[in-house]
Amino acid sequence: MTAGGTADRSRQSVRLTERSELRQQVEDVFNKILVIDIHTHLFAPEFGEMNLFGIDELPLPHR
Repeated sequence: MTAGGTADRSRQSVRLTERSELRQQVEDVFNKILVIDIHTHLFAPEFGEMNLFGIDELPLPHR
């Protein structure tokens, strides 16, 4: 979508019929994505409240 709410027509839809083509497309997209995963339970104690740990805290940041 563009800022005006209309679809971007410059992209073409491609029908993937081979498993290897799909795999390559997915790998291409994933290789372009920046992922930051901050594991707060690995922080030093000096991080205070940002240092989550224990059975009640660990699942929450991973949802």
